[in-house]
Amino acid sequence: MKNDSIRIHWLLGSSSQRRQAILDMLGQTYHIRPSHLDESFAKDYPPEKQVKLLAEAKAHAVYQQLQEEHFLIPTPNHQPWWIVTADTLVDLDGTAIGKPSDANEALATLMALSGRSHLVWTCIAIYDLKNHLLVSETDCAKVTFANIQREDFVRYIATGEPLDKAGAYAAQGMGAQFIEKVEGDFFTVMGLSPRVLWSLAKRIGYQEPLFSTFKS
Repeated sequence: MKNDSIRIHWLLGSSSQRRQAILDMLGQTYHIRPSHLDESFAKDYPPEKQVKLLAEAKAHAVYQQLQEEHFLIPTPNHQPWWIVTADTLVDLDGTAIGKPSDANEALATLMALSGRSHLVWTCIAIYDLKNHLLVSETDCAKVTFANIQREDFVRYIATGEPLDKAGAYAAQGMGAQFIEKVEGDFFTVMGLSPRVLWSLAKRIGYQEPLFSTFKS
């Protein structure tokens, strides 16, 4: 497939602004279709397994929504229509840390991360609507926090930023101030790696890099 004649239509199974920003950065056309998945079924699995189960389940959930709506791929039908979903978890000593339930949990999480290294797992799944093919790939990065004082975390939590983020911080936002170093793909920490996205696209058959002159 060539980018000068083929445009991927993405159905993004997430309302995450950072994932939207990454697709925007790549010049991709997308429609937002949150999966509304109940994620509790995966909570007893290790973090690496959880993100894979959840990313794939989100893709299936979006597909099921489309089936219930009797969605038909618009013409011209030679264009790819792909559901893309992702899941990200922080892994501290083998324990998965998702989004905090409240400010107190956010503070406890941040204090546990202070002065230590942790892993961030992200799995991306793509479901090809035309060929009914699901592919996924998991990536991991290591993040080290500086030693941060409790009162500084309290101030951060008051901004509201950490309350809807895995691990209670946004590496691409104000939470970047706490990070001493990142080993691996920074976009994996953000939750949608362009490198992994392209790797998955190539597995489906789209060989060219993911940039486009079709963005509208």
